[in-house]
Amino acid sequence: DAEAAFDVALTALVQRLTPGEAEDLLSQLPSLLRARLPLPSGPRKEITRQTMEDELAKRLDVTPDRAARILEAFGATLARNVSEGQMDDVRLQLREKMRTIFPA
Repeated sequence: DAEAAFDVALTALVQRLTPGEAEDLLSQLPSLLRARLPLPSGPRKEITRQTMEDELAKRLDVTPDRAARILEAFGATLARNVSEGQMDDVRLQLREKMRTIFPA
């Protein structure tokens, strides 16, 4: 479901960022959402777009193509709900392929 997908993707993203950047991002999200996530402990550079898609496919029992579309929907939703400056800061911490999750 959408909530599980958002949690999986956001958890991975938060773990990929430095703790300070993760906290900045989380501060712009609703407190009920933040409460469901583990504390930031990154940056875990082994987290990639592919590992995020793989985890979504596994946890949601969907095809890899569907997982990629879900990840892109997550990125668009997140980008619409936090400040543009915050998204720029997030993108700066990600490799180019991961940046494509979030529309510019």
